[in-house]
Amino acid sequence: GLVQAGLGWALLPRTLVQPLIAAGVLVEIGFQNASNEVRLLVDIVWSRERPMGLGARRYVELIQQAWPAPLNRECVSGRPARRVSAG
Repeated sequence: GLVQAGLGWALLPRTLVQPLIAAGVLVEIGFQNASNEVRLLVDIVWSRERPMGLGARRYVELIQQAWPAPLNRECVSGRPARRVSAG
């Protein structure tokens, strides 16, 4: 999408993008100052009105085990999220 249109960059698995690099659709950018450790921020958002299901709760548990940092349970704006219809 946006990366192929030249509007950004992405950190993607090599196996996924190698055919696109070989075809000249994407260009690999090397980072000389990067370490081997990549840190990504992950936002997990859910409605207070609809509790998370078993799968979502398990996902949060796995994230917490992998990166044992306290979850910030406050929403950034301080307001509840509004429902957006798809389509």
